[in-house]
Amino acid sequence: MRRLILFGVAAALLAPVPAARAQLIAYESFSYPPGNLNGQTGGTGFATPWVTGFGTATVLSGSLTPSGSAAGLPTAGNHVSVVPDISTLGSTTRTLTQPVAGTAGSTAWLSVVMLGDGTNSGAFTVSDGGFRGFSFTTGTASGPPTIRWTLSDLSLGGEVASSTPSTVQSLLVARVTFLTDATHDRVDLFINPPPGVNPPPAPDVFLSVLHAATLGTFELATASPSGTPTTQFDEIRIGATFADVVAAPVPEPSTLVLVGAAGLGGAIVRRRRRRAGGY
Repeated sequence: MRRLILFGVAAALLAPVPAARAQLIAYESFSYPPGNLNGQTGGTGFATPWVTGFGTATVLSGSLTPSGSAAGLPTAGNHVSVVPDISTLGSTTRTLTQPVAGTAGSTAWLSVVMLGDGTNSGAFTVSDGGFRGFSFTTGTASGPPTIRWTLSDLSLGGEVASSTPSTVQSLLVARVTFLTDATHDRVDLFINPPPGVNPPPAPDVFLSVLHAATLGTFELATASPSGTPTTQFDEIRIGATFADVVAAPVPEPSTLVLVGAAGLGGAIVRRRRRRAGGY
């Protein structure tokens, strides 16, 4: 009987483990063949395909893996590089099926993995389709050039730079809080937070931006001389919580087997001790 129980538990533990599913509003892993991104329609939660208006957006093999504490982020598919054309601009956009409503007092979360090219030319922008929203940029646009991850306001041009160089492959996470005054929103930027349920106690940087009634348009952009190195993008997620957009790794089946077997072994030993009159 004990052997049958052990066999049944082991078989259950060895069965395929379903991946943990975050409650995502949208997810893009760029699971397309290497080549032109323009016109691709994969991912979930999007109303339109990727539309490249300037330059070239190219799908490259492999995922971008963030650094440090965020290295355990689950990834899939490939990643994208945006290259400027003779106009010195490269840009591709996509819109959500259900834009995030800027309801006063509500919160939305967004994440993306990015790698800068050593210039301040790259940007990942989230907007209302116009000039309200925010960007993660690879450096500052005003004052002395700073090649660090920077949070920028689309409307007023305000920006605040972090202490992390944009040449570090990074998971960038935004918490957007739609304030009750309905005139401004607060955006908190977390850089390479560890995957899990809760965010770190404080963001790396934060910025007050003009209120957006909705957020539903993404833009991946590089603005630099034609033919120069380019910014890379991967793993775009939007959700209602930190855990939605910074998914924790799923344990390997072998790890679950070891844990389960250890627990079962301990239970059998305790049962034998009770029968023998010891504990």
